[in-house]
Amino acid sequence: MLAKVLVLLALSGLSFSAKLPSNFQTCHVNDVEFSTCLAKAIEDALHSLKDGEKTLGIAPIDPLHVDEMTLDLGSGPISIVLSAKDLNIVGLHSTTVDSAELDSKKHVLVVKAQTKHLRLDFQYKATGQILVVPVRGDGPAFFEFDDVATTHVITGEPVERKGKTYWTITDYKVNIEPKKMKCHFTDLIKGNSQVSEQVNGFLNGDWKLFYKQIQGPAQEAFSAMFKQLAGRVFDRVPITDIYQDI
Repeated sequence: MLAKVLVLLALSGLSFSAKLPSNFQTCHVNDVEFSTCLAKAIEDALHSLKDGEKTLGIAPIDPLHVDEMTLDLGSGPISIVLSAKDLNIVGLHSTTVDSAELDSKKHVLVVKAQTKHLRLDFQYKATGQILVVPVRGDGPAFFEFDDVATTHVITGEPVERKGKTYWTITDYKVNIEPKKMKCHFTDLIKGNSQVSEQVNGFLNGDWKLFYKQIQGPAQEAFSAMFKQLAGRVFDRVPITDIYQDI
């Protein structure tokens, strides 16, 4: 399965040192309430990043603009290659964080969160087959997800630069589980609007089947996005400025 994603972010991709913005909360690792503090700090940071943060090189995350994403769904009842361009993802800034756990020795951060509603608008191209219907379509499309539970597992590697320790994000995995999904693809069957709407009806009527096929490639693509975003913080701000007393 192929999942390719390119994210449009502000400023240069080159590393530079930066201070954590003053409105970002920091937590003391040795505090008995560290995990609670960390969950709140991450949630507040997400809310603050709605309009971006130039000092960290982060563009607005709501909407989050993605240049391109390609999902190869492989074989099965829905076997298509879906290419999306000019994606705008709305709803990330309203995410609430249920828990955050840091293993400071293994340099692993696990965050569990909830997002009430996510919408993705984009221009698509799709080729392949849905059930017995050949698909070759393009045009505007959208996905909507409700009550989305996510688990983020972020792995870092300490690196020393000019006497300070930073985290290089070596791995980022995200699991995404929505309670409901809705989608629509305009002109899915070129030249046959009636069949196009029937196929859209199938995708929505049996959305769990559709989501099961897109889940792996979608999670891979979102992991790449979030890894790049997280890296812009951890690669610029010393880890001791993010986690006090580490």
